Amino acid sequence: KERFERFGRAIVGKKILLGSYGSGNTMVFISGRVAEKAPEIIESWNFEEIWKSTPATIDEYENWIARVSGSVSDFQIDLAAEQGLPNFYLSGIREDGYREYEHQK
Repeated sequence: KERFERFGRAIVGKKILLGSYGSGNTMVFISGRVAEKAPEIIESWNFEEIWKSTPATIDEYENWIARVSGSVSDFQIDLAAEQGLPNFYLSGIREDGYREYEHQK
């Protein structure tokens, strides 16, 4: 939040590196650039509520994954299309828990 307040719209186009550590001792790094509409999206976040949230139980997490696995929201598709970005989506979860993503042309 502090960085966004300091940089504002200057974050658009900045290169970022995202790291994700998952089950099975797997870590993935993905680089990208901050999209044009990112500031508006970030401004809509309620950081106070986010920081107050409680960790999910394993059952809650697995129920959430079961609902969203393999799906991409219309919002994500529209946002990627507006930015001229290719569509990447979660294509499956292997037996070892590794999430596989594919590119939709």
